[in-house]
Amino acid sequence: MPANYSYTKTSDGFHVIITPASNIQNKNIRSRITQQTDYGINGGFFNPISTTKAPTECLSIAVTPNNTHDTKANAKGNSRGTAFVYTESNKTKIGITRASSVTDLKKQMGSSVAYKSIISGGSLSLKKEEEAWLEDLKDIEKFDLNGTLRYTDSTGRTGLGFKVVNNVWQVYLVVHENATLKQLRNYFIKQDCFEAILLDGGGSSGIQVKNSAGTMVKYEQTRYIYNMVKLINIT
Repeated sequence: MPANYSYTKTSDGFHVIITPASNIQNKNIRSRITQQTDYGINGGFFNPISTTKAPTECLSIAVTPNNTHDTKANAKGNSRGTAFVYTESNKTKIGITRASSVTDLKKQMGSSVAYKSIISGGSLSLKKEEEAWLEDLKDIEKFDLNGTLRYTDSTGRTGLGFKVVNNVWQVYLVVHENATLKQLRNYFIKQDCFEAILLDGGGSSGIQVKNSAGTMVKYEQTRYIYNMVKLINIT
């Protein structure tokens, strides 16, 4: 089973997995996380056609090498917050940009980059003022802050944060069962993450992982998801 990670639930309700970037991977599942044997959290946005049937259309990029079910472009073609795990000089690192497709990403970053995993959602722009961040979400990434994201509402939230500790690139996989978007963003800011992206929330937010005592922690989302960000074995 996966190793080399830590899990905690904070006093204010954040489920947090911290792991090196080399320990994460996308997996398209089109089901519920808790129907899987993998550890991880829900992934990118999808078209919610039903709460009882698996989704068939992903609205964000989700790519892992050799995965035949990869979604290489978000269905609406919007330029959205995109995280990519890659290797450079035998070190696993993380990059952040806005991209509408893998082609767009490679045009920006170069096709020679050794990508290990790519996932998009929404930019959280941790270094910007809140007002500027919200304007970018609305004007550039075309998110409906009063609808899709329910910015002022407390609901399920999911995000990925990124931080370098002792020259190791780490990923924070974060789920909250009932928080505002601002609270999710502020969590990453308080952890001194250099950047973070938003993943699908609401009924899609979910996590499955073992804690330090070896007990399985499951937060069951209410609807099917398209993909997950999972922990993989370290060899």
